[in-house]
Amino acid sequence: MKPSRIYTRTGQLGRIVIIILLIGITTKLTAQVTFEANVGIGVTAVDVQAWAYGSADDWGLFSGTASAAVFFVNPGPFSIGAEYRFHHFFWYGYYPSGYSYLVDVSVNAHGLMGILRLNMVAGLFLEAGFGPYFFSEWTDWGGMLAVGYNISLGEHLYIPIKLRSEVVLDSDTNLYPLRLNAGIGYKL
Repeated sequence: MKPSRIYTRTGQLGRIVIIILLIGITTKLTAQVTFEANVGIGVTAVDVQAWAYGSADDWGLFSGTASAAVFFVNPGPFSIGAEYRFHHFFWYGYYPSGYSYLVDVSVNAHGLMGILRLNMVAGLFLEAGFGPYFFSEWTDWGGMLAVGYNISLGEHLYIPIKLRSEVVLDSDTNLYPLRLNAGIGYKL
């Protein structure tokens, strides 16, 4: 199992920085506001043995996520947004010393991310983001890139579909989730 790390101060600092940035962004923008909720499934590329310090006896790399985001759409092609996301990256199991049963460990995190979206022609968009991933005992930083398409359901509703690749920068081994996401969006 992963031992406790000295990342809690970094995590607290990350939360403070993101809150300050969001307050600054929202007070300066006079833009259309859009809300999105998404779910995603995929896989995570990771060196499981490095993550588990060589003690993993079994594992699964299925990855899932759920998120909520708000975007401020300006008249130009760029939107600025913020996202809260729950991540399930993968799981692994190990046999504790002296025992014959397998203990499963689920690797999960909550994340906050600032996102820049480039709205292109006919509903196509690109996204890039950066922010902290809050694991149970430490915080890692990471980023993402995504390409997607918004399917319009009328004046206010749409379905965002995107292929999203992330990197979580961990001190032992990086996580590389790749997921297909879909959800619902609402333009105010």
